Amino acid sequence: MQWRKGRRSDNVVDARDDNGGGMSGGGGMRIGGRGLSLGGVAIVVVIGLLSGQDPMTILGSLLGQMDVSQQAPA
Repeated sequence: MQWRKGRRSDNVVDARDDNGGGMSGGGGMRIGGRGLSLGGVAIVVVIGLLSGQDPMTILGSLLGQMDVSQQAPA
C-alpha cells in the first residue's frame, strides 16, 4: 500500500472527545456531580493517615457533604 499525499483516509475514527475510562480521568465514581477516582480516594486516605485526620471527614469535605462521622451522645 502506498501513501498518496493529500488524501484522507475514510477508515480512521477520531475518538479524542470520548469520555471513556483511562488514566486521564472520565472514569470515576460520580458523587454530587463531581468525580473522584480510586486513585483520588487513595491519596485522600494517605493524607488523612499522615495528618492524623479521619479520611472520611476529608472525603466529605471534598465532596461537599456533611460530616458523616458518628458522635457519642453527651
